[in-house]
Amino acid sequence: MTDSTATDSTGIDSTGTDDSTLDDSALDDSAREDTARDDTALSQRLTAAIRDSEGVTGVYPAQPILEAAADALAVKLALRQPDVLVDIDRSDGFTTVSAHIAATAALPAPETLRAVGEELRRLLDAEPSVTGPLAVNVKVRLIEDSGRAAE
Repeated sequence: MTDSTATDSTGIDSTGTDDSTLDDSALDDSAREDTARDDTALSQRLTAAIRDSEGVTGVYPAQPILEAAADALAVKLALRQPDVLVDIDRSDGFTTVSAHIAATAALPAPETLRAVGEELRRLLDAEPSVTGPLAVNVKVRLIEDSGRAAE
């Protein structure tokens, strides 16, 4: 009598199930979870770096307003970590990093945008988890007059 689940040299058992694909899908899920955790930590580091940039008075969620509102609620309910404001999107081997900021009127907004973009690029170039093509998008959502120089 033979075992009904014996496998041949191809790794496919007699029931027609390829056990190697089960292992690969479990690894894919684990890899996705690790990437999500890495992206959360990376987003927090990038958010902190943006806050420390000259001319920046605030950092806003880079997601659409409804998604940002849902995220804010998730933070209040302790379902998500705070300060994950920089959006990191990895798809098809391409990474897009988006940040929305408030800038002070004391400095020209284009200079602040350029400085923040260059700082993000420098940090991302040193980040081992970011490979392949990369796009950095920085937008000013608000220019605050509170820091305007006297004329």
